[in-house]
Amino acid sequence: MTSIWIDGRHMSIRSYGATAKGPRAIVKVEIEVNDPASLGYLLKEIGEVKQTLDREVDEGRKAEREAKKRSVAGQQKPLALPYFGSEP
Repeated sequence: MTSIWIDGRHMSIRSYGATAKGPRAIVKVEIEVNDPASLGYLLKEIGEVKQTLDREVDEGRKAEREAKKRSVAGQQKPLALPYFGSEP
């Protein structure tokens, strides 16, 4: 699990909320920052979290593709023999 540190001396949560559509939800958080260095640190942390999550999603998709390739590669294709009907 990934987390982001919010320094209470330089940052405060202004508001937050969520909207849900079906099984997914979007959470929005407004953070007020009163120090430029803290803003840079917060943006850097958010960027690192995004990179980590994107990497995990990419690895999961790659694993799914590899599993699908292995399952398809293990199956033999049926022979394409011609059929001319039954002989009397």
